Amino acid sequence: MRLSKWFGRFTPRRYRKGDPNNYRRARFIVSLSLLGLVGALLLALIFCGPLPFLSGAVPCLLGALIYGAIPVVLNYTNLDIAGHFLVLTFFCLTGAVNYAIGGWSGPLLIWYAFLPAMAALVTQARWAVFWAVLVVTQMAGLGWLHVHGLDHPRLNVDQVHMLSFLSILGFLCALLILTFLYEKFESQIIRRLQRNNRELAFARDQALAASQAKSSFLANMSHEFRTPLNAIIGYSDMLLEEEDVLADHQQRDLARIRESGTHLLKLINGLLDLSKVEAGKMELEVSEAPLDSLLREVEDTVRPLVQKQENRLIIEKPEQPVTLSTDVLKLKQCLINLLGNAAKFTQQGELKMIAQVKGNLLQVEVHDTGIGMSVEQMNMIFIPFTQADASTTRKFGGTGLGLTLARRFAQLLGGDIQVRSELNKGSVFTLTTRIQN
Repeated sequence: MRLSKWFGRFTPRRYRKGDPNNYRRARFIVSLSLLGLVGALLLALIFCGPLPFLSGAVPCLLGALIYGAIPVVLNYTNLDIAGHFLVLTFFCLTGAVNYAIGGWSGPLLIWYAFLPAMAALVTQARWAVFWAVLVVTQMAGLGWLHVHGLDHPRLNVDQVHMLSFLSILGFLCALLILTFLYEKFESQIIRRLQRNNRELAFARDQALAASQAKSSFLANMSHEFRTPLNAIIGYSDMLLEEEDVLADHQQRDLARIRESGTHLLKLINGLLDLSKVEAGKMELEVSEAPLDSLLREVEDTVRPLVQKQENRLIIEKPEQPVTLSTDVLKLKQCLINLLGNAAKFTQQGELKMIAQVKGNLLQVEVHDTGIGMSVEQMNMIFIPFTQADASTTRKFGGTGLGLTLARRFAQLLGGDIQVRSELNKGSVFTLTTRIQN
């Protein structure tokens, strides 16, 4: 079994699925603890064999036991605690062995250089500076002991040379293993991310295909949806004309049927129009119309809602006559939706529609003094079937399609709709479309 897989067996299961960075840190903590266990045991064997030195072997055996417990600590705590525990073990073991074999002149001082790199890998980067300061402090302490004659070399020259050689050799091996593990873990994480990206891309393609199929189905079924409702509304109108035949309660019931059918037809028309736009089947029917008459029609359409909310409507338009060459019905629907939305959320206030022509662009601003919106709410209003929040639907009604359709139609006409608003101070919707004078 490969080395990385062997280390992976000791990594807690909860880190194997989740954040790749946490998984990498967990693998490094486990790998370095197991390598530390092996290294401490080898050093203990050296002190018990070629270099018989019990005071050096004891901290090595103790350190090996602690290294072996670190995967357990990781399983029951978290990455930060286990990482600092690993670095602390290495710090204490290196200091104890260096002091035991000679202090300032110990041949294992080179291992101090390994500690900041270890801290950066298993903790956060800023902690590497903290541990580097502790290393310098400990080395300064060993130097102070040496200056005051409190450390005594306990090995002869040949033993020091032998241990220095083994120390450098072990240090180089540790660096090579660390480099190998780093590259291995990085490649595993990259493969894992690539696999996740492929799965996400496949799921995205399926969702897009399903959405496209839904939109195409609804766009093709528009006739089947509208015909029964038109029949219900038409027969209701015919029966309502027979006032002398129907009783009062029958007329009220028919009026409710007609009103409900009209409302349902309006909702279905909005849904089907959105489906046509998403399916790419919405076509433009360009014609010419005076801007003045278009604005009057919009005003007449929304005036009942404006009066119902006790609002005042002001319309400002260019002084010179302007003829538009565009899809008049879609432009009119955009303006009706914007004014109707402003009237719905404004009570006893003022609505103002300002129309300007700038070159081949028509810009219409719709101002209101209504409830306004927060930044989070403004980010949601153009999402289909979504309103500012749940309370909006309960209090004001609607399906959340009006502004969505208005923006889609504006984009079809070569423009867009932007909004700026402030809570309790009103909103301003700006419609821009491309026209030909």
